[in-house]
Amino acid sequence: DMVHITHGPVGCSFYTWGGRRFKSKPKEGGQNFNNMFFGTDLQEKNIVFGGADKLQQAIDEAIEIFHPKAIGVYATCPVGLIGDDIQAVAAVSRKKYGIPILAFNCEGYKGVTQSAGHHIANNTVMNDIIGTGKGKYKEHSVNLLGEYNIGGD
Repeated sequence: DMVHITHGPVGCSFYTWGGRRFKSKPKEGGQNFNNMFFGTDLQEKNIVFGGADKLQQAIDEAIEIFHPKAIGVYATCPVGLIGDDIQAVAAVSRKKYGIPILAFNCEGYKGVTQSAGHHIANNTVMNDIIGTGKGKYKEHSVNLLGEYNIGGD
């Protein structure tokens, strides 16, 4: 029930999503967008003049067509190099639509391995969804957060 949008040129976007062989099945009567590919398809003019408007359009279209409960936006290397402010676009969209829209500045060149992107994603989920304050907890409760590719890597 969450749409994931990769912000960048189609080649970068497809590699980040299509190359991962995600497989999933929704609960009975539920929606599942994991096997769908959403990208902003930045072109040369977007790299020169910025692609934030194209990202906003992609978010608007995803909400209009699919009515997700949340959206994740992921930056590719070119987006990081040109400085598109995906956090600002996500903030505007959160106010406009009233759903969680998380922006992950996890360009591939951050860190020696993919671990920097995982660290950024985990911190974003912790800060923006789970929270870091005191709350009511059930005794012996555990949060599990991780990624496992059943297709193997």
